[in-house]
Amino acid sequence: MDKASEGLAAVGLQLHYRQGRSLYRDLVKKAAEQAGLPPEIADAVVRTESAYNPNVTGAVGEIGLMQVRPSTARMLGFSGSLEELREPHTNIALGVAYLAGAWRLANGDICTTVMKYRAGHGETRFSERSIDYCLRVRSYLAEANYPVTGDVPSPTTGFVDIGPRWGFGTGSVAAARRLASHTKLRSHVAWGAYDREMKAFDARARAATSIIMR
Repeated sequence: MDKASEGLAAVGLQLHYRQGRSLYRDLVKKAAEQAGLPPEIADAVVRTESAYNPNVTGAVGEIGLMQVRPSTARMLGFSGSLEELREPHTNIALGVAYLAGAWRLANGDICTTVMKYRAGHGETRFSERSIDYCLRVRSYLAEANYPVTGDVPSPTTGFVDIGPRWGFGTGSVAAARRLASHTKLRSHVAWGAYDREMKAFDARARAATSIIMR
């Protein structure tokens, strides 16, 4: 793709993001307030996960605005179809419920909250990908003048989690890096191999879940 085409694509993505956010931000805010979660946190996660695009499907099956996995949705009591899971009201309700649970488990710590959202409530370790995710969320919160508190942890050496891939956020990672300039941020993970392994893992997990749900 040449530079002109890249520029047009970037403009298109930004326009799509603005339209999506104008449509769904109030839904996110209402769901967050009802769940006892700061709306700014929920907004930053939606931006990071999908850039407010309800049609996004993740590399390992995450769906919709908040990139909810079908297995997570079932755990929360959802029994509908994948297209019903994509529906914004439903997707936001489920995603915010899971995020609010992570927020409570993390005692309001930003990085721990979003790590548990993307890697699972039971996870306690930080992969480099979870660190990158937190940095992006912190950058969006800084843009919104939300008090960005807490430290950015160092990644757990040699550990790669099996959480969902982060999505298509549009914020300034550079701004977030300045917030945590004391932290080693360069990734040494072979992400291509990691993604291939995670696709295979999730295919096996979905097959096992399908058998269990029958």
